[in-house]
Amino acid sequence: RQSQLPEEITSSICAILSMLSLRSPGAACAIAQHETLLPQLVNISLTPGASYGETKESFIVSPSVALSSLVLLCTLARQSRTVASQTEPFASIMTNLFAILGIPAENEMELAVQKSCLILWRILLRYGLAIPHLSTFISLATPHLSIKNETEFSLTADYLSAFTNVCECAKIITRSKTQSSVRLTGDQADTLAMAGAWLSPHVRKCAEFLSEQTSNYSSFSTDQSNMKLVGARLRFLLSYVAASAPTDILKLAAIEEETSGIKISGADKSSFVSVVSRRTCISSLDAVLKSGLVESSLHFVMMYAYVSEWKDTSRRHNVADADSKGSLRQEASACSLLVAFVSLLSNIVNNESIFDDGQGTAKETRDALSIASDFNLMVSFSLRTISHFPPPEAPSLARAGWIDAAQYSIVKLLCSAKQIAPNDGFELQQVRAMAYALLGRLQVGDEAMAAVLLSQDILFTTPTFKGEEGEALPLQAMLLRELCNSQKSRGQLDHSFKLHKGHGITTAGNGPFGLESLRSEADYVAPPRKADEGVNDDLSDPIIPLGKCWLWQVLSSTVSPPPEASAQQRSMLLVDAAAVIISSLELLSCMEDNFGSSSRHYTAQISAGTKLYHLSNSCLFPEEVLRDEQFESLFSSLFVCITSETQGSTIVRASMAK
Repeated sequence: RQSQLPEEITSSICAILSMLSLRSPGAACAIAQHETLLPQLVNISLTPGASYGETKESFIVSPSVALSSLVLLCTLARQSRTVASQTEPFASIMTNLFAILGIPAENEMELAVQKSCLILWRILLRYGLAIPHLSTFISLATPHLSIKNETEFSLTADYLSAFTNVCECAKIITRSKTQSSVRLTGDQADTLAMAGAWLSPHVRKCAEFLSEQTSNYSSFSTDQSNMKLVGARLRFLLSYVAASAPTDILKLAAIEEETSGIKISGADKSSFVSVVSRRTCISSLDAVLKSGLVESSLHFVMMYAYVSEWKDTSRRHNVADADSKGSLRQEASACSLLVAFVSLLSNIVNNESIFDDGQGTAKETRDALSIASDFNLMVSFSLRTISHFPPPEAPSLARAGWIDAAQYSIVKLLCSAKQIAPNDGFELQQVRAMAYALLGRLQVGDEAMAAVLLSQDILFTTPTFKGEEGEALPLQAMLLRELCNSQKSRGQLDHSFKLHKGHGITTAGNGPFGLESLRSEADYVAPPRKADEGVNDDLSDPIIPLGKCWLWQVLSSTVSPPPEASAQQRSMLLVDAAAVIISSLELLSCMEDNFGSSSRHYTAQISAGTKLYHLSNSCLFPEEVLRDEQFESLFSSLFVCITSETQGSTIVRASMAK
């Protein structure tokens, strides 16, 4: 009988199914679509008051079995929208989650079960699903959100993270690129129409707590729980403000019924009143910066600033001990805090339309720029003292992800013209080195971050470029083309932007409502190829990951005009190739000149032999490229710079042989 099934067997079944689902999206669909498998497991493990064997748990469910079952459900939902949108078990399980969250946890295992319930809801929200349950979750969250400081078994940060996803769904609708791009059910539209009013007292409390909690600098703790809580409050603050401005879909938008669902129409801008002002956000940022949390968080991130690749991958799956797990939690919380802080600061400084008051007052502008300047100095100091940090260990894939996300946010902010003085060459080279190392580390699923970094002109500007304002630089333009040069790569880029909570690159711009999975790689089915067609470009290798030598490998690339190209087309292609090679040589010369002696700099991590190999390959380009008046001088100066780093020809020969 189901009620007599031992806990160990139920947990083992869930663990095996989780492993299969994680390895194969097809297996996940098969498991989810089985007529009785999941419903019975949910009934056994997540039904309130269920008994197991001869014991009766004091908690509403058996924590160990419930946790295994929730992990399975989360794994299945991540794999596919098709799975997550099934009524059984994902829609029907909500009442079980409400019951589990409705009683206080008394130990770590029970707390883990409750957190997993919220993680499952957050995953469904990433698809734009389960929105109608918002009012019930708000009622359950109220006791937690009314507490200023994190308590032992508090779920404040977890609830705020879930409400952030609700606001992200509303923001997509508010700022949809086309008016009819998102279709909602009646329940979804009704919930989002009221979400602003329901969440407004909590967002005000968040802003108030951020200022009060961090204003007492002498007694404020910078431990993991505070980092996590402050980061969650900053994310919720940003997501709410961004979703409700300038057209407040959360409160004011009308709906029009159509046969295909509910269409969101425009809102009345004249009725807009900000729930949280620009001044309140600036005050919150100032308090967080002065509390010491940001400075402490930078320590966890900047020690990896110039790492061009992760090594010792065999250690990635080792089980961490208790101390390591605590350190991992603190590192994850630090990265999350930095992403939230920098994102809100960037939106205010760059005036990215999250407020409906133009640039704000002169004092608000000065205060925001002052905070940005102080943060810039913190980052610059961390980069200058990076050699004093211990050598970084190879992180797991998850750790690499949150470290890269934090560094991406920092680089993006520093690339702003308001934050980097063009004449400060040393600071610019620091940021370039950090950005180039990060570009080499990005993995599949990070294409959106790569696209944004590659769009930063300041990272690729060279002294000799004389293009018009707004025109992409040669190397920059070439890499951006490679990022979306086929239907498959464009689909992957669109998927990546949606994963990072953006609209996507299509005209629909429907963000989470068009997200098909939470996996790093987008699903793609190649179209059938006709017999008379040539090479299918959609089967070409993706550009991401670039690898640590990506800038040097540009020098080893090839120029292959298509056979049908005319003489004029071939000439234009060679002109473009020459511009790319000259641009690469200039950037490399600049990096070598400024940081040639730094043991942790991007170019210093690449052996002299590797550099000379790629540099020598640049001589194999067609004569039209080599004839460029700048090629010889740049090639010679870079060759001298590289060979001067070595202590003899033996070292060069050995490194080239590798």
